[in-house]
Formats: sequence, C-alpha cells, structure tokens
Amino acid sequence: MMKHKWYLCKVLAFGMITCLLLGVVNQILEPGYYYDNTWPTTSGYKGFYQMDRNSIDVLFLGSSCAAAGFSPQAMYDSYGIKSYNLGCEGQSLLTSYYWLKEALRYQTPKVVLLETYFVFPYNRYEPLNAPDNRKAFDSMRWSKAKWEAVHDICKYDEKQTLSSFYFPNIRYHTRWTDLGENDFSYAKFNKHYELKGFVPLGKKEGSGSYTPFCWWDSGDRTDTVPLMEEYMDKIVKLCEENNITLILTKLPYTECNIAKYNTISDYASEHEISYWDFNEESLYYGCGFVSGEDMNDDWHTNIWGAKKVSTYIASRLCDEYGIAGGQDRQWEDTKSYCDKVYRDCELKGITDIDQYLDAVNQGHCTILKASCLVLEAVFLYNNDGLCYYSVPHHSLSSESESAVTQILTSL
Repeated sequence: MMKHKWYLCKVLAFGMITCLLLGVVNQILEPGYYYDNTWPTTSGYKGFYQMDRNSIDVLFLGSSCAAAGFSPQAMYDSYGIKSYNLGCEGQSLLTSYYWLKEALRYQTPKVVLLETYFVFPYNRYEPLNAPDNRKAFDSMRWSKAKWEAVHDICKYDEKQTLSSFYFPNIRYHTRWTDLGENDFSYAKFNKHYELKGFVPLGKKEGSGSYTPFCWWDSGDRTDTVPLMEEYMDKIVKLCEENNITLILTKLPYTECNIAKYNTISDYASEHEISYWDFNEESLYYGCGFVSGEDMNDDWHTNIWGAKKVSTYIASRLCDEYGIAGGQDRQWEDTKSYCDKVYRDCELKGITDIDQYLDAVNQGHCTILKASCLVLEAVFLYNNDGLCYYSVPHHSLSSESESAVTQILTSL
C-alpha cells in the first residue's frame, strides 16, 4: 500500500511540475504587444485587472482609433471622471462585446462609449472584418466570457482553432527562433499600465485639407457588416440589462463620410441611444479640434487631439449625464507619469537642436541615461529601459556635439 501511495505522489508531483513548466513556456512564447510606452496593448489589458473593483465609472471600447483617442487621465484631470480604455488595434465588435462582458465581472460602469469603426466593411477576406482578434484575448483571464468568445471566433473563422487558445504553445511554438529580451521581461512590461489603456501618439501628420461635414449635407446611407451589427445589438442589450448608458462614437479620420454617419445615426435613434461623431462639425469644432495639429496620421488622433476629445466628453458626461467626479489614488498617482509622457511627445516634435538640448537639460522628459551618441543623432532610453527616443536627425556642429556630451555626462 505504501508503495502505491509513493507512486501516486510521484505522479502528482510530476504532473504539477509539468503544468508549471507549461505555464512558464506559454507565458514566454505568447507575444506581449508592448511596443513601447506609446502603444502598451498587453499591459493596458493586464492593468485593467489591477484596478480596484467597482472604481471605474466610464469604459471605452473600440479599435486603435479608440485606443489613441480616449485618455482616461485627461478625463480625470479635467473633471475627476474615472475611466479606463479597453480599445486596441483591430478590435472587432465581437471583441468589444466580450471584453465588456469580462469587464462587468470586475466593474460597474455607468457609461460605455463604443467606437464604431469596424461596424463598416474593413477587410472582406477576414470573417470577423478585423485583421487581428487575438491581441485582446491573449491578455484576458479565462472565464465564461473568454470561453464563449473563443468558441465564437472559431465558429466564424475557420483559420482559428480552439486548441491554439487553450494551449498557446501550439500556436506560438515557432516563435522560439524569434524570442528576444522583451519576451523574458514581461513582468517588467506588465507593471506599466499608468495610461490605463490609452495610446499616446506624438506625431502631427494629419491632413491639413480635412474638413468636417454637416449632418444635413446628404441623405445617403451605407451598408454595415451584418455580423458586426449583430454584436453591436448584443452590446446594446448587455448595457440595458446592466443599467449602463451606451454612447456610440466615432473619432476624426479622413475616410469619414456622411453616409456612414447617417447609418449609425439611424441605428442610434432606433435604439434610443446617443451618437457622438467627431467628424460632424458641431462636435469637431465644439472640442476645438484641428486636423493638422491634432491627428497623428489619417486615422488616429495624437496625444493633443485625444486630450481635446477626452476633455469635451468629460464635460458632457458631467453636465448631461450626471457623472460625478472625485479623487481616487489610482488616477492621482499616475498624474506625474502621464505628464512626462506628454512632455516626451513634445520633445520628439522639436526640430531645433538648441531647443531640444534646452528641454533635455531642464529635465522636461523622462530620459535618464544614454545608450549611444553618434554624429547625427542621440539615442536615448527612459529610466525603465522601455521607451525609445531619439533626437531628430540633425547635423551636429562641434558646439552642439560638445553640449550634448556635457548633458549626457550629467544624466
């Protein structure tokens, strides 16, 4: 009998060690979408689970347009409204629906703002319309919501398999040859969720010829993707069941048109919900938006445009929906970090070497150490080694090179 018990103990120990090793391997092989602190997809989702329960009043859902367009810190700093951004690149309406279901396990939001980019056709070769539905789900904890999402994805997309979700090492086993330092530093990456899902883009490359439209310009309508509208219906129903105010929204982008606006406007009216399209001139000018200054590219707002949009939304939520502000350490503690991110974005836009060196010398950035110095550029990392910055390529005079060397020596 003792021999059998000893054998059973060895089997159980072997099984536990195997499961532990598989968990570590899966964690390493599963890619972390943390390009730098300007696009922290993975840590944004993992950070959601670190928030105090029932502390978030407003949730944002949607594609990369939403991730780059809604700043929880700007909402808090301007009106004390506590929000979190669950948007990410390639987020279809199916993904939005299941992340909302997951979010409701931990939070009781009063308002959800759903960005509607993927309601319309984007990629006809993708069954779910969006190019990538894995990024948002790889970071989701296993729950009934994730189980349902995985089965729905595999039902609609034959390229996806259940086993690849349950056992990530099956899907990502070929990544062994591509593993880098970042894959073994996921714990360090996951600490950085100060932006609460927001993507701070720092370019100013919007189309100067962009002009918003008037809602009465045309009566045209355009088709939606039926499956995406089906999941938008589910989001509407889920919000109704949980007494959540749902607001449909669209951020400025150059492909906007009155036909898309009219289609969503009709849907919103039919379901008695609000629709805020910042391509429509009353909202565009109402928040003080200027495409040439506030767009990172033709599809995404930059950090300054996001601040304008977020502050405008916060004011309306406060005035029209009674969303009260207040102090909360989770947003108070991240003020200084977010301020530094703003300054870093401003720094990257400086094209005059003297102004750049003056900004660095005055500490208007998070840069603390230099990686290397070459004749035409200065490459710098922040204190965590996560954020990459470089001086725009200038021809450095001997005086400037000397000044740079002096500053780097003092960092």
